Amino acid sequence: MAAGRALQTLWAITGKLDVEGGMYLDAYGASGFRFFEMPEGAPPVGAREFPLFHAFRGEGQFCRFPSSVLEDDPYPVRGLLVVGGSPACSFPEEGKWRETYKRLDCLVVIDRFFTEETRFADVVLPAASLFETVRLRTSSVGSEVLPRVVAPAGEARNDILVLSDMARLLGVGEGLPHDEDELAAWLSAGAPPQVERRERTYGKFRTGALRADGKPGFPTESGKFEIYSPVLERAGFDPLPGLASCAVASAAQCETYPLVLTTGARSNNRMGVFGANIPALAKLEPSPYAELSEADARALGVGEGDAVRVVTPFGEGVHAAHVGGRATGAVHVPHGGGSSFMPAAWRDGSANALTSLDECDEVTGFPLLKTVPCRIERVDARGWDAGGCVRCPALSLAEPQTRGAGRCGFAPRSDAERGDGDA
Repeated sequence: MAAGRALQTLWAITGKLDVEGGMYLDAYGASGFRFFEMPEGAPPVGAREFPLFHAFRGEGQFCRFPSSVLEDDPYPVRGLLVVGGSPACSFPEEGKWRETYKRLDCLVVIDRFFTEETRFADVVLPAASLFETVRLRTSSVGSEVLPRVVAPAGEARNDILVLSDMARLLGVGEGLPHDEDELAAWLSAGAPPQVERRERTYGKFRTGALRADGKPGFPTESGKFEIYSPVLERAGFDPLPGLASCAVASAAQCETYPLVLTTGARSNNRMGVFGANIPALAKLEPSPYAELSEADARALGVGEGDAVRVVTPFGEGVHAAHVGGRATGAVHVPHGGGSSFMPAAWRDGSANALTSLDECDEVTGFPLLKTVPCRIERVDARGWDAGGCVRCPALSLAEPQTRGAGRCGFAPRSDAERGDGDA
Protein backbone atom coordinates (compact mmCIF):
# COMPACT_ATOMS: atom_id res chain seq x y z
CA MET A 1 0.00 0.00 0.00
CA ALA A 2 2.83 2.38 0.80
CA ALA A 3 4.27 2.10 -2.70
CA GLY A 4 0.86 2.82 -4.23
CA ARG A 5 0.44 5.90 -2.07
CA ALA A 6 3.93 7.07 -3.01
CA LEU A 7 3.18 6.77 -6.73
CA GLN A 8 -0.14 8.60 -6.38
CA THR A 9 1.65 11.33 -4.41
CA LEU A 10 4.19 11.76 -7.20
CA TRP A 11 1.35 12.27 -9.68
CA ALA A 12 -0.17 14.90 -7.40
CA ILE A 13 2.92 16.95 -6.46
CA THR A 14 4.11 17.08 -10.07
CA GLY A 15 0.76 18.50 -11.19
CA LYS A 16 -0.16 15.43 -13.23
CA LEU A 17 -3.33 14.40 -11.38
CA ASP A 18 -6.57 14.63 -13.39
CA VAL A 19 -5.04 16.67 -16.17
CA GLU A 20 -4.78 15.90 -19.87
CA GLY A 21 -1.92 13.47 -20.39
CA GLY A 22 -1.74 12.67 -16.67
CA MET A 23 -3.53 10.37 -14.22
CA TYR A 24 -7.20 10.70 -15.21
CA LEU A 25 -9.78 10.20 -12.46
CA ASP A 26 -12.82 8.49 -13.96
CA ALA A 27 -15.50 6.95 -11.76
CA TYR A 28 -18.61 7.85 -13.75
CA GLY A 29 -21.17 5.06 -13.67
CA ALA A 30 -18.88 2.77 -11.68
CA SER A 31 -20.50 0.34 -9.28
CA GLY A 32 -18.80 -1.84 -6.71
CA PHE A 33 -19.62 -5.25 -5.28
CA ARG A 34 -22.82 -5.59 -3.30
CA PHE A 35 -22.19 -7.67 -0.20
CA PHE A 36 -24.81 -9.64 1.69
CA GLU A 37 -25.39 -8.63 5.28
CA MET A 38 -23.35 -10.98 7.42
CA PRO A 39 -24.64 -12.26 10.77
CA GLU A 40 -23.00 -10.73 13.80
CA GLY A 41 -20.51 -12.87 15.64
CA ALA A 42 -16.79 -13.44 15.63
CA PRO A 43 -14.90 -11.03 13.37
CA PRO A 44 -13.35 -12.52 10.24
CA VAL A 45 -9.88 -14.01 10.38
CA GLY A 46 -7.30 -11.24 10.08
CA ALA A 47 -9.55 -8.43 11.34
CA ARG A 48 -7.68 -8.27 14.65
CA GLU A 49 -4.24 -7.99 13.06
CA PHE A 50 -5.35 -5.55 10.34
CA PRO A 51 -8.22 -3.53 11.81
CA LEU A 52 -7.93 -0.57 9.45
CA PHE A 53 -8.14 -2.81 6.40
CA HIS A 54 -11.16 -4.53 7.92
CA ALA A 55 -12.81 -1.18 8.75
CA PHE A 56 -12.50 0.17 5.22
CA ARG A 57 -13.07 -3.03 3.26
CA GLY A 58 -15.37 -4.99 5.54
CA GLU A 59 -13.21 -8.05 4.93
CA GLY A 60 -10.78 -10.26 6.77
CA GLN A 61 -7.30 -11.16 5.52
CA PHE A 62 -7.10 -14.64 4.02
CA CYS A 63 -3.31 -14.73 4.44
CA ARG A 64 -4.02 -15.40 8.12
CA PHE A 65 -6.19 -18.45 7.40
CA PRO A 66 -3.42 -21.02 8.07
CA SER A 67 -2.99 -19.60 11.58
CA SER A 68 -6.66 -20.20 12.34
CA VAL A 69 -6.28 -23.86 11.37
CA LEU A 70 -2.78 -24.72 12.59
CA GLU A 71 -2.74 -22.54 15.72
CA ASP A 72 -6.47 -21.91 16.41
CA ASP A 73 -5.68 -18.18 16.23
CA PRO A 74 -7.88 -16.19 16.67
CA TYR A 75 -10.25 -19.18 16.84
CA PRO A 76 -10.26 -22.69 15.38
CA VAL A 77 -11.40 -23.11 11.76
CA ARG A 78 -11.78 -26.60 10.32
CA GLY A 79 -13.62 -26.10 7.03
CA LEU A 80 -12.82 -24.38 3.73
CA LEU A 81 -14.59 -23.90 0.38
CA VAL A 82 -12.25 -23.08 -2.53
CA VAL A 83 -13.88 -21.82 -5.74
CA GLY A 84 -11.89 -21.37 -8.93
CA GLY A 85 -8.51 -20.79 -7.29
CA SER A 86 -5.51 -22.33 -5.59
CA PRO A 87 -4.31 -20.68 -2.36
CA ALA A 88 -1.38 -23.13 -2.20
CA CYS A 89 -0.12 -21.85 -5.55
CA SER A 90 -1.18 -18.21 -5.10
CA PHE A 91 0.12 -17.31 -1.63
CA PRO A 92 3.56 -17.64 -0.02
CA GLU A 93 4.66 -20.87 1.67
CA GLU A 94 2.82 -23.55 -0.27
CA GLY A 95 4.10 -26.11 2.24
CA LYS A 96 2.20 -24.41 5.04
CA TRP A 97 -0.99 -24.49 2.95
CA ARG A 98 -0.60 -28.24 2.46
CA GLU A 99 -0.26 -28.71 6.22
CA THR A 100 -3.33 -26.52 6.67
CA TYR A 101 -5.41 -28.67 4.32
CA LYS A 102 -4.40 -31.83 6.20
CA ARG A 103 -5.79 -30.39 9.43
CA LEU A 104 -9.19 -29.49 7.98
CA ASP A 105 -12.23 -31.59 8.76
CA CYS A 106 -13.85 -30.59 5.47
CA LEU A 107 -12.33 -29.18 2.27
CA VAL A 108 -14.62 -28.65 -0.72
CA VAL A 109 -13.24 -27.56 -4.10
CA ILE A 110 -15.22 -26.21 -7.05
CA ASP A 111 -13.04 -25.94 -10.14
CA ARG A 112 -12.57 -26.73 -13.82
CA PHE A 113 -9.05 -28.08 -13.33
CA PHE A 114 -7.21 -30.38 -11.00
CA THR A 115 -5.54 -28.00 -8.58
CA GLU A 116 -3.26 -28.70 -5.64
CA GLU A 117 -6.34 -28.39 -3.39
CA THR A 118 -8.07 -31.32 -5.12
CA ARG A 119 -5.34 -33.62 -3.77
CA PHE A 120 -6.52 -32.89 -0.22
CA ALA A 121 -10.24 -32.29 -0.82
CA ASP A 122 -13.06 -34.31 0.70
CA VAL A 123 -15.36 -33.25 -2.14
CA VAL A 124 -14.44 -32.02 -5.65
CA LEU A 125 -17.31 -30.47 -7.63
CA PRO A 126 -16.59 -29.99 -11.35
CA ALA A 127 -17.49 -26.52 -12.62
CA ALA A 128 -18.78 -25.88 -16.12
CA SER A 129 -16.63 -23.89 -18.54
CA LEU A 130 -17.26 -20.48 -20.07
CA PHE A 131 -19.17 -21.87 -23.06
CA GLU A 132 -21.31 -24.22 -20.96
CA THR A 133 -22.87 -21.50 -18.81
CA VAL A 134 -25.18 -18.53 -19.07
CA ARG A 135 -23.03 -15.45 -18.63
CA LEU A 136 -23.22 -11.67 -18.57
CA ARG A 137 -21.27 -9.52 -21.00
CA THR A 138 -20.91 -5.84 -20.17
CA SER A 139 -19.40 -2.97 -22.11
CA SER A 140 -19.63 0.80 -22.33
CA VAL A 141 -22.78 0.44 -24.45
CA GLY A 142 -24.63 -1.77 -22.00
CA SER A 143 -25.03 -5.39 -20.88
CA GLU A 144 -26.47 -8.54 -22.35
CA VAL A 145 -26.99 -12.09 -21.12
CA LEU A 146 -25.40 -14.68 -23.41
CA PRO A 147 -26.86 -18.20 -23.54
CA ARG A 148 -24.64 -21.22 -23.14
CA VAL A 149 -23.18 -22.64 -26.35
CA VAL A 150 -23.16 -26.32 -25.35
CA ALA A 151 -24.44 -28.34 -22.42
CA PRO A 152 -21.97 -28.98 -19.58
CA ALA A 153 -19.85 -32.11 -19.94
CA GLY A 154 -20.37 -34.95 -17.51
CA GLU A 155 -21.49 -33.85 -14.06
CA ALA A 156 -20.15 -30.30 -14.40
CA ARG A 157 -22.49 -27.51 -13.31
CA ASN A 158 -22.49 -23.73 -13.38
CA ASP A 159 -20.56 -22.79 -10.24
CA ILE A 160 -23.02 -19.97 -9.47
CA LEU A 161 -25.83 -22.52 -9.27
CA VAL A 162 -23.69 -24.81 -7.12
CA LEU A 163 -23.06 -21.97 -4.67
CA SER A 164 -26.70 -20.90 -4.62
CA ASP A 165 -27.77 -24.47 -3.80
CA MET A 166 -25.24 -24.52 -0.95
CA ALA A 167 -26.63 -21.22 0.32
CA ARG A 168 -30.17 -22.58 0.20
CA LEU A 169 -29.19 -25.63 2.23
CA LEU A 170 -27.60 -23.30 4.78
CA GLY A 171 -30.78 -21.25 4.98
CA VAL A 172 -29.36 -18.09 3.35
CA GLY A 173 -30.23 -18.63 -0.32
CA GLU A 174 -33.28 -16.38 -0.58
CA GLY A 175 -33.33 -14.46 -3.85
CA LEU A 176 -30.56 -16.49 -5.47
CA PRO A 177 -31.08 -18.34 -8.78
CA HIS A 178 -31.43 -22.13 -8.79
CA ASP A 179 -31.66 -22.94 -12.51
CA GLU A 180 -30.45 -21.50 -15.82
CA ASP A 181 -33.62 -19.47 -16.46
CA GLU A 182 -33.55 -17.92 -12.99
CA LEU A 183 -29.84 -17.24 -13.45
CA ALA A 184 -30.42 -15.37 -16.72
CA ALA A 185 -33.07 -13.20 -15.06
CA TRP A 186 -30.88 -12.66 -11.99
CA LEU A 187 -27.93 -11.57 -14.12
CA SER A 188 -30.12 -9.18 -16.10
CA ALA A 189 -31.56 -7.62 -12.95
CA GLY A 190 -28.13 -7.09 -11.44
CA ALA A 191 -26.38 -5.90 -14.59
CA PRO A 192 -24.97 -2.38 -14.52
CA PRO A 193 -26.97 0.03 -16.69
CA GLN A 194 -25.58 1.44 -19.89
CA VAL A 195 -22.92 3.99 -19.07
CA GLU A 196 -23.43 7.19 -20.96
CA ARG A 197 -20.37 8.14 -22.93
CA ARG A 198 -19.13 11.46 -21.60
CA GLU A 199 -16.59 13.88 -22.81
CA ARG A 200 -13.57 13.81 -20.57
CA THR A 201 -13.45 16.56 -18.00
CA TYR A 202 -10.32 17.42 -16.08
CA GLY A 203 -9.63 19.07 -12.74
CA LYS A 204 -12.74 17.57 -11.13
CA PHE A 205 -11.32 18.26 -7.66
CA ARG A 206 -11.95 21.94 -8.43
CA THR A 207 -15.61 21.48 -9.38
CA GLY A 208 -16.86 19.19 -6.61
CA ALA A 209 -17.28 16.17 -8.90
CA LEU A 210 -15.19 13.94 -6.61
CA ARG A 211 -17.08 14.52 -3.35
CA ALA A 212 -20.51 13.28 -2.33
CA ASP A 213 -21.35 16.71 -0.86
CA GLY A 214 -20.49 18.46 -4.13
CA LYS A 215 -17.81 20.63 -2.55
CA PRO A 216 -14.48 21.22 -4.29
CA GLY A 217 -11.62 18.97 -3.19
CA PHE A 218 -10.95 15.30 -2.63
CA PRO A 219 -13.04 12.77 -0.66
CA THR A 220 -10.79 13.04 2.42
CA GLU A 221 -11.25 14.52 5.89
CA SER A 222 -9.44 17.72 4.94
CA GLY A 223 -10.76 17.85 1.39
CA LYS A 224 -7.15 17.91 0.20
CA PHE A 225 -4.96 15.30 -1.41
CA GLU A 226 -3.48 14.01 1.83
CA ILE A 227 0.20 13.14 1.54
CA TYR A 228 0.23 13.06 5.36
CA SER A 229 -2.68 10.81 6.35
CA PRO A 230 -4.34 11.56 9.71
CA VAL A 231 -6.35 8.33 9.36
CA LEU A 232 -3.15 6.25 9.29
CA GLU A 233 -1.62 8.35 12.05
CA ARG A 234 -4.57 7.79 14.41
CA ALA A 235 -4.31 4.06 13.73
CA GLY A 236 -0.66 4.09 14.76
CA PHE A 237 0.91 3.85 11.31
CA ASP A 238 3.37 6.06 9.49
CA PRO A 239 1.24 8.86 8.01
CA LEU A 240 3.72 9.38 5.16
CA PRO A 241 4.17 6.93 2.28
CA GLY A 242 7.45 5.04 2.33
CA LEU A 243 9.12 1.87 1.18
CA ALA A 244 7.72 -1.25 2.85
CA SER A 245 10.69 -3.59 3.19
CA CYS A 246 10.85 -7.09 4.61
CA ALA A 247 11.82 -7.05 8.28
CA VAL A 248 14.72 -9.38 7.52
CA ALA A 249 16.24 -6.83 5.13
CA SER A 250 18.56 -5.46 7.79
CA ALA A 251 22.14 -4.35 7.41
CA ALA A 252 23.29 -7.69 8.82
CA GLN A 253 21.52 -9.50 5.97
CA CYS A 254 23.06 -7.45 3.16
CA GLU A 255 26.15 -9.60 2.76
CA THR A 256 24.17 -12.84 2.76
CA TYR A 257 21.40 -11.52 0.51
CA PRO A 258 22.84 -8.63 -1.54
CA LEU A 259 20.08 -8.56 -4.18
CA VAL A 260 16.38 -7.64 -4.04
CA LEU A 261 13.76 -10.06 -5.35
CA THR A 262 10.43 -8.99 -6.83
CA THR A 263 7.64 -11.42 -7.66
CA GLY A 264 3.85 -11.44 -7.86
CA ALA A 265 3.70 -10.22 -11.48
CA ARG A 266 2.24 -12.62 -14.03
CA SER A 267 3.82 -14.00 -17.17
CA ASN A 268 2.14 -13.14 -20.46
CA ASN A 269 2.20 -16.83 -21.38
CA ARG A 270 0.13 -17.96 -18.40
CA MET A 271 -3.00 -16.90 -16.53
CA GLY A 272 -1.86 -16.50 -12.95
CA VAL A 273 -0.90 -19.88 -11.52
CA PHE A 274 -2.52 -21.70 -14.42
CA GLY A 275 -0.74 -22.63 -17.63
CA ALA A 276 2.16 -24.71 -16.43
CA ASN A 277 -0.29 -27.57 -15.75
CA ILE A 278 -1.52 -27.45 -19.39
CA PRO A 279 1.00 -29.15 -21.73
CA ALA A 280 0.40 -26.87 -24.74
CA LEU A 281 0.97 -23.74 -22.65
CA ALA A 282 3.84 -25.24 -20.66
CA LYS A 283 5.77 -25.64 -23.92
CA LEU A 284 5.92 -21.82 -24.13
CA GLU A 285 7.66 -21.72 -20.74
CA PRO A 286 9.15 -25.16 -20.00
CA SER A 287 10.58 -23.97 -16.69
CA PRO A 288 10.33 -21.04 -14.26
CA TYR A 289 12.85 -18.30 -14.86
CA ALA A 290 14.62 -15.53 -13.01
CA GLU A 291 15.38 -12.20 -14.67
CA LEU A 292 18.54 -10.33 -13.68
CA SER A 293 20.57 -7.44 -15.08
CA GLU A 294 23.47 -7.84 -17.47
CA ALA A 295 25.83 -6.39 -14.86
CA ASP A 296 24.76 -8.87 -12.18
CA ALA A 297 24.91 -11.74 -14.67
CA ARG A 298 28.50 -10.85 -15.61
CA ALA A 299 29.54 -10.59 -11.97
CA LEU A 300 28.04 -14.01 -11.24
CA GLY A 301 29.28 -15.65 -14.44
CA VAL A 302 25.71 -16.42 -15.51
CA GLY A 303 24.58 -16.60 -19.13
CA GLU A 304 21.17 -16.67 -20.80
CA GLY A 305 19.37 -19.93 -19.99
CA ASP A 306 21.83 -21.04 -17.31
CA ALA A 307 20.42 -22.73 -14.24
CA VAL A 308 20.54 -20.53 -11.15
CA ARG A 309 19.37 -21.02 -7.61
CA VAL A 310 17.45 -18.08 -6.09
CA VAL A 311 17.89 -18.12 -2.31
CA THR A 312 15.96 -15.97 0.19
CA PRO A 313 15.65 -16.13 4.00
CA PHE A 314 12.45 -18.14 3.45
CA GLY A 315 13.39 -20.70 0.81
CA GLU A 316 15.03 -21.38 -2.51
CA GLY A 317 14.25 -22.51 -6.04
CA VAL A 318 16.03 -23.38 -9.27
CA HIS A 319 15.23 -21.27 -12.32
CA ALA A 320 16.50 -20.57 -15.82
CA ALA A 321 18.31 -17.23 -16.07
CA HIS A 322 16.94 -14.50 -18.35
CA VAL A 323 19.58 -11.80 -18.71
CA GLY A 324 18.68 -8.15 -19.30
CA GLY A 325 15.77 -5.82 -18.72
CA ARG A 326 16.29 -5.45 -14.96
CA ALA A 327 17.98 -2.82 -12.83
CA THR A 328 21.30 -3.76 -11.28
CA GLY A 329 20.70 -5.40 -7.91
CA ALA A 330 17.17 -6.53 -8.80
CA VAL A 331 15.94 -10.06 -9.54
CA HIS A 332 12.46 -10.86 -10.81
CA VAL A 333 10.74 -14.26 -10.67
CA PRO A 334 7.22 -14.32 -12.20
CA HIS A 335 4.37 -15.68 -10.10
CA GLY A 336 3.34 -19.32 -10.54
CA GLY A 337 4.25 -22.94 -9.98
CA GLY A 338 4.04 -25.28 -7.01
CA SER A 339 1.35 -27.72 -8.14
CA SER A 340 1.84 -31.49 -8.18
CA PHE A 341 0.00 -31.55 -11.51
CA MET A 342 2.72 -29.46 -13.18
CA PRO A 343 5.97 -30.65 -14.80
CA ALA A 344 8.77 -31.17 -12.31
CA ALA A 345 10.56 -27.88 -12.93
CA TRP A 346 7.40 -25.90 -12.19
CA ARG A 347 6.34 -28.16 -9.35
CA ASP A 348 9.62 -27.56 -7.52
CA GLY A 349 10.34 -24.02 -8.75
CA SER A 350 7.45 -22.07 -7.29
CA ALA A 351 8.03 -18.38 -6.62
CA ASN A 352 5.90 -18.78 -3.48
CA ALA A 353 8.68 -20.83 -1.87
CA LEU A 354 10.79 -17.65 -1.85
CA THR A 355 8.39 -15.49 0.18
CA SER A 356 6.69 -15.53 3.58
CA LEU A 357 3.16 -15.10 4.92
CA ASP A 358 4.59 -13.36 7.99
CA GLU A 359 6.32 -10.62 5.97
CA CYS A 360 3.36 -8.48 5.02
CA ASP A 361 2.12 -4.92 4.71
CA GLU A 362 1.32 -3.70 8.21
CA VAL A 363 -1.91 -1.99 7.15
CA THR A 364 -3.49 -4.38 4.65
CA GLY A 365 -1.82 -7.68 5.57
CA PHE A 366 -0.94 -8.50 1.98
CA PRO A 367 2.43 -10.26 1.55
CA LEU A 368 5.48 -8.17 0.66
CA LEU A 369 6.49 -9.57 -2.71
CA LYS A 370 8.56 -6.69 -4.08
CA THR A 371 11.34 -6.20 -1.52
CA VAL A 372 12.56 -9.69 -0.63
CA PRO A 373 16.34 -9.93 0.00
CA CYS A 374 17.96 -12.69 -2.05
CA ARG A 375 21.12 -14.02 -3.63
CA ILE A 376 21.84 -15.90 -6.86
CA GLU A 377 23.93 -19.07 -7.03
CA ARG A 378 25.02 -20.89 -10.15
CA VAL A 379 23.85 -24.49 -10.53
CA ASP A 380 25.86 -27.26 -12.12
CA ALA A 381 24.51 -27.39 -15.66
CA ARG A 382 24.99 -31.17 -15.78
CA GLY A 383 22.04 -31.57 -13.44
CA TRP A 384 19.76 -29.12 -15.20
CA ASP A 385 17.14 -29.75 -17.84
CA ALA A 386 14.42 -27.39 -19.02
CA GLY A 387 11.83 -30.07 -18.38
CA GLY A 388 13.02 -30.88 -14.89
CA CYS A 389 15.39 -29.48 -12.29
CA VAL A 390 18.54 -30.40 -10.43
CA ARG A 391 16.60 -32.30 -7.79
CA CYS A 392 14.27 -34.41 -9.91
CA PRO A 393 14.28 -36.03 -13.36
CA ALA A 394 12.68 -34.31 -16.29
CA LEU A 395 9.06 -35.23 -16.91
CA SER A 396 7.86 -35.35 -20.48
CA LEU A 397 4.98 -32.96 -21.09
CA ALA A 398 3.34 -35.71 -23.09
CA GLU A 399 3.26 -38.06 -20.13
CA PRO A 400 0.18 -38.07 -17.87
CA GLN A 401 1.06 -36.68 -14.46
CA THR A 402 -0.22 -39.73 -12.58
CA ARG A 403 -0.67 -39.33 -8.82
CA GLY A 404 -2.84 -42.37 -8.11
CA ALA A 405 -4.95 -45.12 -9.52
CA GLY A 406 -7.90 -42.91 -10.42
CA ARG A 407 -8.50 -41.46 -13.86
CA CYS A 408 -7.00 -38.01 -14.58
CA GLY A 409 -4.31 -38.78 -12.00
CA PHE A 410 -6.51 -37.81 -9.05
CA ALA A 411 -6.15 -39.79 -5.85
CA PRO A 412 -8.24 -38.96 -2.76
CA ARG A 413 -6.17 -38.38 0.35
CA SER A 414 -5.87 -41.20 2.82
CA ASP A 415 -6.57 -41.02 6.55
CA ALA A 416 -2.84 -40.60 7.12
CA GLU A 417 -2.72 -37.65 4.70
CA ARG A 418 -5.76 -36.06 6.35
CA GLY A 419 -3.90 -35.98 9.65
CA ASP A 420 -7.01 -36.58 11.78
CA GLY A 421 -6.05 -33.72 14.07
CA ASP A 422 -2.60 -34.99 15.05
CA ALA A 423 -0.58 -33.84 12.04
